[in-house]
Amino acid sequence: MWFFIFLTVVALGLTAMGIVSIVFRHLPNISSPATDSDETRMIEQLYKTFDRLEKRVEVLETLLVDHTSESGGANSKNTGRM
Repeated sequence: MWFFIFLTVVALGLTAMGIVSIVFRHLPNISSPATDSDETRMIEQLYKTFDRLEKRVEVLETLLVDHTSESGGANSKNTGRM
């Protein structure tokens, strides 16, 4: 009889410890205002970086189109066979 009471207390204790550990494991994931501002700053920085990258790609595309139109196309060079 005492053995079953002991097992019940141990089972309830382990269950309570499991619940507490789950709660404390997820508490750090709750964002604070400091981390929100850091995340916002990082996202803004990424947006600016992607905007600059997009402009660079547009310039490279323009240069490539200008170069291929001046040279008469990519296949006009070395068309002779050996």
